[in-house]
Amino acid sequence: MLREGVRSTVLTGLTRGDYHPGVGDVPGTLTYRADDQWRLVSLSSESELLLSAHLNR
Repeated sequence: MLREGVRSTVLTGLTRGDYHPGVGDVPGTLTYRADDQWRLVSLSSESELLLSAHLNR
């Protein structure tokens, strides 16, 4: 689970297009679908590193 509360089950279905890296002072975001709703989460620096590593596997 990411620090922002995104469950690991969500991570398995993500693609590179769901992740939008941060630029400068603007944090990265993650867009995903859960419970028939689209969600947008701002990511911490730590979560961005973890998500980037996960998507590069």
